[in-house]
Amino acid sequence: MTVATLAPSGTAATIGYIYGTLVTACGLFQLALGGSLALTVALYAVAMTALIPLFWSGFSVSSLIYILFSLYSGGFALIIKTLLVQPVQQNLIEPNWSALVLFAGHTSTTAAWVLATALPLRSRVASAAINEFNSINALRFFAAFSFASGLLLKVLHNIYRPQFIYGSVELSEGFGGFGVFGFLLVFGFAAQAALCAKTRAPKEYITAGVMFTLIAGLSIIANVKKELLDAGLIIALTVAAFNVRIKPSIAATAVAFLALMQFVVSPLIHITRAQSETFTIAERIELTQAILRQNNYDLGRINALNDEVFRSYEGNYRSTGSYVYPSTLNIDRFALILPIDQVVRTHEPGKISPEQAFDLTLQAILPSALIDKSAGILADYVAWYYGFRTYGVVGRPVTGLTASSWAIAGLPGVLIIGFVVPAIMFWILGAVGGPLGGSPWAVGLVTSLSVMQEATLDAVFGYLFRDLIVLLSTIALLLIARRFLRRGADNKHARRHPIQPKSGRK
Repeated sequence: MTVATLAPSGTAATIGYIYGTLVTACGLFQLALGGSLALTVALYAVAMTALIPLFWSGFSVSSLIYILFSLYSGGFALIIKTLLVQPVQQNLIEPNWSALVLFAGHTSTTAAWVLATALPLRSRVASAAINEFNSINALRFFAAFSFASGLLLKVLHNIYRPQFIYGSVELSEGFGGFGVFGFLLVFGFAAQAALCAKTRAPKEYITAGVMFTLIAGLSIIANVKKELLDAGLIIALTVAAFNVRIKPSIAATAVAFLALMQFVVSPLIHITRAQSETFTIAERIELTQAILRQNNYDLGRINALNDEVFRSYEGNYRSTGSYVYPSTLNIDRFALILPIDQVVRTHEPGKISPEQAFDLTLQAILPSALIDKSAGILADYVAWYYGFRTYGVVGRPVTGLTASSWAIAGLPGVLIIGFVVPAIMFWILGAVGGPLGGSPWAVGLVTSLSVMQEATLDAVFGYLFRDLIVLLSTIALLLIARRFLRRGADNKHARRHPIQPKSGRK
């Protein structure tokens, strides 16, 4: 491995200094506020590990995923609780024990990332494919074909997917195969964003705007926020990858996007979520329009209605079930200290047997033709067995690798599973990912895998040995197909316009 730099520079330096200052200020404020010393120190130490890649290896696919682990495990919790003026231990039952488990889990993950970065796996085939994908002509192909096909498959997935009704009753009918190709939408938009950054052509920006509008519509229709959040992440990563100067117009766009998510899209999704399993797409659109009309398009009234709906989910809106209670922000998923506390507060590790975890992992990897599947994943079983899904919830609980590892084998499980699983993940991502700089491929891959930090054992292996294999195979086939199409077009052009031999004098 080549160490990229001993000190951060450019955009990375700016981000690092701002983040480090913010986290340090939050840590000091927490101590003044009466925050638990053990938990504050643990969250601060974990949060600051996000700066390691800036000083050591630079931005790459694996380092960005590692940074997300640091943010979800420490940084976000410290910042969110400080902004809410709540001590970090508020709403936790076992803050000290949770701090120990959190720190142990993230230490194992950090050791795995350091080892995988110091002794990387390399693939010439992957490097060649990445370089080809990042070319202008390939980006134009993927922006058109990948986005269109990805959008269609996402619509089909949301129509036919198996679901849970009200967070507890399984609805097993449905076909989930369309969702495996969700990365096509991501890579299509990533390709278009890269074209904007590379060419700065107005038509590329207009196309990107149309794509973003379609993604926003899909989020509302499908009653999920992920597609829209992915689009925002792609824009942010593209700005970093191509070192785009942050102009006032870009900053204003970012602020508008955050406002759209917080005050428009998110409330409408939550208000209509109870009807998402029984209503057709047309009925959902009509319901959303009716809510807007009935409230005179008043965002204040709509957000007040969203608060009422959120308070009805007792699993989320109670002091021991929400890390931000009594707030109705619904941002608990960004603080993995909560599910850790929810499992360790019982002092009963091992409610999930290794055999059950292994079976759920096989379900995540193998196709339904080879194994019987349930709509539930390990995160659901942990939530059920440890009691925090016996209440009504607004969505599927986020459990994370550390909490689920403790549920399988206690602290030894946190140390062993928390090292082995991330090590495999970081090695694979290092081989097929590459650096972020100037790489729309890296932007698309990070976005496609941006839920890894909140995934359980089965989900991580499902992403690596099913979704990632399908992703790589599909992109490779599309690159090969593009070559044949280009070769066919060149041959056709050559037949129509043969090169005439030059005539010379004798």
